[in-house]
Amino acid sequence: MSKKRSRNLLTAKVSDTQISMISIINGVPDSVMIEPFDPKRDDISQTLSKLSSGTGVRLKELRICIPQKNVFYIDSIEVDPMTEEALLTNLPYEFHEYVGDVRIFDYEYDYSVKKENRTYTGAIESYEISAIAIEKRFLHDITNGAKKAHLRLTQVVPEAECFVNLIKDARENGRSKESVFCFAEVGTSSTNIIICSENGLIFSREIEMGIPTEYKPGHGMGFYGTDLRAELALEIERTVRKCETDNNSLNIQGIYLLGEGCLNKGFIDNVCDRMTDKKVRYISDLFDETVNDELCCRYAVLFCLGLAEEV
Repeated sequence: MSKKRSRNLLTAKVSDTQISMISIINGVPDSVMIEPFDPKRDDISQTLSKLSSGTGVRLKELRICIPQKNVFYIDSIEVDPMTEEALLTNLPYEFHEYVGDVRIFDYEYDYSVKKENRTYTGAIESYEISAIAIEKRFLHDITNGAKKAHLRLTQVVPEAECFVNLIKDARENGRSKESVFCFAEVGTSSTNIIICSENGLIFSREIEMGIPTEYKPGHGMGFYGTDLRAELALEIERTVRKCETDNNSLNIQGIYLLGEGCLNKGFIDNVCDRMTDKKVRYISDLFDETVNDELCCRYAVLFCLGLAEEV
């Protein structure tokens, strides 16, 4: 997938309905496996073991992606200079309105520094950070499941972080010069809008509207009694405009499409024609020619996860 990476590993995405996994050999996606998964009923270790065996290759390194809806994210928090220990101690209280005071310690927290604010003398006055919260039980189940499946889990990251990997790779390898990227992951019942840069997530939103696999023009209307294609195009553009309005310096040049809904080419092409604000492309434009277009639409997040630097 990249000129400089030749890793051999497994990448997987865990959701409430299934686990999907791909094997990456010498940096190139090889086989794809999917298994139904119900976290309340199924043993994640058995599912991971079955998937890794089904790829047909003996790989032990595993990276896992968590869907964005399972992650609480705060884009910008200004904090006073303090030690890392003090910051991690105080960080949970920034999320109280999201997770509630009762469950505030049921989550793992992490952060990244976006900017240092300095006084005129050059001393650090404050930090601007972004932060995430992920349920401890969810992380514990994934970590223990990988261990029982005899897999070496090296990364567990939110979905948006996978797209950051792709942005860095595309810019580094000359496939894009954009600084801010908008990804529209079109599913069969919902569409996720993720806007990010090399520095991380800027904005995300789920639109409760997708493309049914068997949808044909005239075989169903949108929420407001109009053509579903027109409504989806309008909602995507409206979401992107709101993000630009809320972030005055943002310049989103185009929208990259991915997801199961993109496999309905006639429908998605019509949606693209209706979006006039931005140039619309498929996410495969950001990968090199080794990635199959159809597989890319379906499993782009897993391919992106394979692009991360070795840890």
